[in-house]
Amino acid sequence: MISDEWWLRWHRHLDSGATYVYLLLTTAAGLQTLGEEYAGIVQVVGRRRLPGALRRLLMVTLHTFGPLLTERLVRRWEGPAPARPRLSTVLRLLYQLNITAFYLGSAYYHLDKRATGIRYLLVRPWMGDALSRRTFLLLGIVSLVHLCISGALQLRGIAAPEPSSPTVGVPASSDSGPGADQTSGLSDGTGSSPDAEEEAVPHRLRCPLCLCRRSVSTATPCGHLFCWSCVVDWLQTQPTCPVCREEVPPHRVVALRAYD
Repeated sequence: MISDEWWLRWHRHLDSGATYVYLLLTTAAGLQTLGEEYAGIVQVVGRRRLPGALRRLLMVTLHTFGPLLTERLVRRWEGPAPARPRLSTVLRLLYQLNITAFYLGSAYYHLDKRATGIRYLLVRPWMGDALSRRTFLLLGIVSLVHLCISGALQLRGIAAPEPSSPTVGVPASSDSGPGADQTSGLSDGTGSSPDAEEEAVPHRLRCPLCLCRRSVSTATPCGHLFCWSCVVDWLQTQPTCPVCREEVPPHRVVALRAYD
């Protein structure tokens, strides 16, 4: 039997392999995919020239393995769990910008097609209508407004100064007064400082974002646990797992009510 851990690690690679084989048998071989045949569209270069075999193979390879390779390179560049992702945010904004440009009238929906110069041509042009073009234009305007707002928020977060990490376990200075022992454990009368309480929280119960005991433990599809409020706030601007960078749509997180 295949374990869940193995499946979570390799399922994206298996999906990419299956997609690559399918595109090799269709697009790379000069045939239409099922979706292209249903919609009545073909891939062309320039005005009406069919793309060559090497160009089709390059486009198929970029389409299938480009996102995985880019994600791996970005993860290596940013580190395993950066406090504020930078390059990945910029690349995601560029991807959204390309889709917005397509809705507004550009010919390339995917970045791999833009890189290879391959676009779609409607075989039966009389099937196109003005209403469809106006609908795409409206969708492009809405997408552009959303891109400007979300991009401004994310870029502002990138430009903000890095938060200073608190110092944990720093001993009291030797020149503190006689009352230092009485005032060091400030609040609850137990004589323990907040830093000592944080150290006392077991690692398995600690949220990787706030480094405190988890409140309403929430699981991502990749299996990592966070506070509900911490991970929801994170996913508003960065829809990836803070630990492993697996893509996590906000609606896929699950609050474990009876876990704590």
